[in-house]
Amino acid sequence: MNYKKLSAGMSALIEEIQFQGTAMMTAGPRAVPLANDDITAPPAVYAYVRCNPDAHLKEVPGVRMHAQRGKVRTSLVSIEGVDNLSEHDDVHLITPAVMLKPLNDVAGVRTDLPVYKTRTGGSGRGVIIGVVDSGIDALHPAFAGRIHSIWDQTITGAGWGTTNYGTVLSGATLPVSSDTNGHGTHVAGTAAGDDGQFGGVAPEADIVVVKTNFLNLGIGDGIRYVFAVADQLDRPAVVNLSLGGHHDAHDGSDDLSALIEERTGPGRIVAAAAGNEGGDDIHGMAVIPSGQTVEITFTVPPTSQPGATPFVRLNGWYGAHAECEISVQTSSGNATPFQPVIPAGPPSQTYNFANAVVRITTPPTAATPNGDHRFLVELNPGPFSSFVQGGAWRLRVRNNGEAETRVDIWSIVPQGARDVRFNAPFNHDGVKIGSPGCAEQAITVAAFTSRNAWTDASGVARAVGLPVDTISDFSSPGPLRNGVAKPDVTAPGAMIVSCLSSQSSPPASNVVTSGFRVNAGTSMACPFITGLVALLLQADRALATDDIKTMLRAHSRIPGAPAGAFDPQWGFGLIDAGGL
Repeated sequence: MNYKKLSAGMSALIEEIQFQGTAMMTAGPRAVPLANDDITAPPAVYAYVRCNPDAHLKEVPGVRMHAQRGKVRTSLVSIEGVDNLSEHDDVHLITPAVMLKPLNDVAGVRTDLPVYKTRTGGSGRGVIIGVVDSGIDALHPAFAGRIHSIWDQTITGAGWGTTNYGTVLSGATLPVSSDTNGHGTHVAGTAAGDDGQFGGVAPEADIVVVKTNFLNLGIGDGIRYVFAVADQLDRPAVVNLSLGGHHDAHDGSDDLSALIEERTGPGRIVAAAAGNEGGDDIHGMAVIPSGQTVEITFTVPPTSQPGATPFVRLNGWYGAHAECEISVQTSSGNATPFQPVIPAGPPSQTYNFANAVVRITTPPTAATPNGDHRFLVELNPGPFSSFVQGGAWRLRVRNNGEAETRVDIWSIVPQGARDVRFNAPFNHDGVKIGSPGCAEQAITVAAFTSRNAWTDASGVARAVGLPVDTISDFSSPGPLRNGVAKPDVTAPGAMIVSCLSSQSSPPASNVVTSGFRVNAGTSMACPFITGLVALLLQADRALATDDIKTMLRAHSRIPGAPAGAFDPQWGFGLIDAGGL
């Protein structure tokens, strides 16, 4: 270990661990409790790493790097990781995170929300806030008397309207629906919770909940349901979508985005999270000259490690006038033939190998809503495994057209599996906002770190390696694939204290007191803007999406940038609600 590259605090921490063991990790001014992570050699600590701006540190053993670019990065490191980083030529200094004392109203104060509320008396009264998410704890006191109904799409029943799935609950039947995940309850609390200490942005708004099945169809139906209730009650409404995916073209042309375009209007608003893949290499991009072939390498997690994936999808797109052929080479070296666009008949071909089954689909442009070319690559296990074979794979793209073309690909794995990563130089930091955040008529929200430390319910100080007062490293950047500016606005998203579902089981370290927990993500930033939109609709129910975007842009600012500037991570900047 090169101690010349360790700060005084890190050197002292290493010494304490060596002499006192891991017990000290639950206390102390420089320590962070043991993390539930895949770092292989605990104990692990959150640390800042100062390095060359282009240093590649993601593959350093024992390190979980939160950011992959810049001179100052944040990470979770084991002792082995500290050793390896200290010997890395591009690393200058390693410093452990320190525990800070959280304040309960950081998000509101940081955005001058109290100034707006004091001046206008805004509370959300008379406005519907729709939450399409994992459900809600209907018995949480922060929502008492304000949940109009829950459409639980996961309970067998007669459905809603012309749908034939789920059950609509109201009144005494509300608690039949539960939120075992806790995500929806936390989101609802930020937007509309009523609590003297941990209250939400619009604490007098009424709440309509859709416990979704997380199909994009179910989510679209959920939007329709919320707006239908608002129509019935003659109220303005805003729907919160703290969810997303990467199955689309990332240009707002997908089905869910089109539904949002169709259903929004005056007094009918949708807010969507930008996504949490800012530090993940899920987006690959290459510009391919005419007549040339590019091999885009990507890494599938080893089948021997936790998080091995039972399937992988590569969602690829290129321009309408280009002519490309697609081939895949497995980690064992087997390769499919190059497959062109199949203009007629089934556009899929399946290739069977001893260790993998590869399916490539290359439909004509008539099969896409935007007229561009799409290809879908599906990687499945071979006959003797339950997981996709790990290692280095290659996506080969041949450009047979007369002009160069740009190809974008997003990797998709099932919930709980480790990401499939595109490797340099093809891993691209931008264009990571998928549907519904890419919808033109959605207000797309990035996350700002207003807090990085708190005290849990047991009195133990906790912290994460996210620098405060800046964009959160996890926040997915834009712009969209077609160059449209997204995200729209930034709001506090780490670490946010909001309602805890009594049916969920979060880590004890995240529980700050009875009924409330801390969480982070653009999922947490989105309901802040949702609640703020409810306040604006309370003042003027005729506001449409473009009206609200104009107001938000006029009162948002990127630190150090002129008014009106756009940044792929910040959008048009952190909201200053006090000026609205």
